[in-house]
Amino acid sequence: MTETTQTEADKKAEPAVHQSRSLTNRITLDASPQQVWDAIATAEGLKRWFPTDARVTEPDADGENGELWFSWGPAVMEGSARIIEWAPPTRMVTTWASMRDEFLIEAGEGESKGKTVLTITSHGFGIGDPWDDMYDSVRTGWVFELTGLKHALERHAGVDRTVVRSARRCEPDRDALAESVLNDGIAPGVDLRNAEAGDAVTVRLGGETLDAVVAVPNQPRDLALTIPALNDAYMRVLLEAPCGGSETPAMDATLWVSTFGLDDARRSTLAQALRDTLDRCLGDTGQPVEF
Repeated sequence: MTETTQTEADKKAEPAVHQSRSLTNRITLDASPQQVWDAIATAEGLKRWFPTDARVTEPDADGENGELWFSWGPAVMEGSARIIEWAPPTRMVTTWASMRDEFLIEAGEGESKGKTVLTITSHGFGIGDPWDDMYDSVRTGWVFELTGLKHALERHAGVDRTVVRSARRCEPDRDALAESVLNDGIAPGVDLRNAEAGDAVTVRLGGETLDAVVAVPNQPRDLALTIPALNDAYMRVLLEAPCGGSETPAMDATLWVSTFGLDDARRSTLAQALRDTLDRCLGDTGQPVEF
């Protein structure tokens, strides 16, 4: 399970516009500290759970010129963060725009002895709109991502991930999209807006019916599932504003499946199934997103 700590107005400088808050997410992983470090600080490790592509430039001897570069595709989001602290395998600090992210890796204690605790603290969120939307997006995003990290490290250690996804860019109405996609949409007869972690459900992807288990519910807007029949894939249903922005207000409905060890033919079939599923749920609503 992930734990989230919210620290509001942790910098109280005048004027009020300089006030900021931090957000901490913590997860216990059944992996070694080195395995966790490799997952967050190497391109190969990052691509197994976080972006679809990554590059890591370690800082030089003077601690300068370090960089993390991430991509989810040009149509979604690409960007980089400067590495300002680098202490493998325990600590890394990055900065981008006005934000600063601290990654801390510690050996577990007590009931977590023999495991590793990863803590990620993000600093620099302002107070009020539009910061509140960003704050909530990062908060929920890390829960989904860290659950995906746990899935990759504990159930597919050392296996490369291939992402299969389909998305539609629609009008900015998350409730309407949730009604179409989650209420009797991908799981006929089940309103996934009320799902809870651990619920067993049946999803219909294209013409195929598959058993699944709810991994992360984020009621009522999106969720994550594990699908045993797809070689224990991790699937996310995302209903969110375009990460890279858009010329007009919009909301992306994305079906995203992290696959491990599926062959090319099965992934091709799955890609078509995701497109067909959005067609079934959304009809003529929105435009396909090209990745």
